[in-house]
Order: sequence, then C-alpha cells, then structure tokens
Amino acid sequence: TGIGEILHGKLLTFNMLNYETFIMEISNENVTENLIPRSKEAFEATDYNFLCGISMNNVEDLNTDDFAEKITEKNTITIDVREIDELPKADFAHIQIPLSELNERLSEIKEEQIILFCQSGKRSLKAAEILMEHFGNDKKISHLKGGITVLQKRKNEQSN
Repeated sequence: TGIGEILHGKLLTFNMLNYETFIMEISNENVTENLIPRSKEAFEATDYNFLCGISMNNVEDLNTDDFAEKITEKNTITIDVREIDELPKADFAHIQIPLSELNERLSEIKEEQIILFCQSGKRSLKAAEILMEHFGNDKKISHLKGGITVLQKRKNEQSN
C-alpha cells in the first residue's frame, strides 16, 4: 500500500492511556539464542530473576512444608497480600494486607520474620520487593512459592 514502514527487527508499543507510541530496535544477536532453554528441565532451572535483573537474594522461597513450619515460629507475621474478596480463604493465623495497600500499611509490620503468600506466588514476590526496599536486611522476608494454590493442592492430595 506504500503507507508506513515494515517493523522488521523492531517492537512497536502503544500506550492506550495517553495514546503514545514507541518503537524500539530488537537486535538479532546469537548471544540471545544461547539464553533460550532447550528443554522443559532447562526452562524450569533458569533463574529468571537474575536474567531480568531482579535481585531477590534475601527473600527465601518456601515450599509447603517449610511454610507450615515457619508460620508457627515466634516473632513471625504471616501476610496474605491478595485482595480481600479472593478465595480460597486461608485457614491458618495471618493478617490480610492487599498488595495495593501495602505501602500505606508498612507501620503495622513489627515482627522480625515476615512470611508472605498470595494466589500463585507472584504478588508475594512483588510484596517482598517492597518490604526489602523499606526494611532492608532488618527483617527476614520469605514467601510461599506457588502461593495458596500449591498449598490447597497439597491439602487435597493428602486428603485423598
């Protein structure tokens, strides 16, 4: 049609909030090819936090057994960062501070050890990042890897 340009090797982004567009160049270097996992196992073993520049070295990933053990320890607070209406409801002692309110409610967190959980583990990692920025290394921060979904699945397996 002769209108516009071909975006070969480029990415066009469009911000619908303010109707801005941005075009960025994407290099086709062989270096990036080496980062592509060759198998499912390689994919699961890849440290995406490192590759994406996310430093969560001081945040401990808890499996369901470690989570169940740690939430009973002294001077520990367990925080559900899901929104108030999200299901399933947790059946263990915790407080609910939705991720959307976390910055405003940081003063409520007095305990030395903080355990976070959400639906799938992603929001709890974001919450951990916020807490690390605020508290630094003054508090021990961990989260339930896979979220309450993994915890529910584990309970269902044990009841069958």
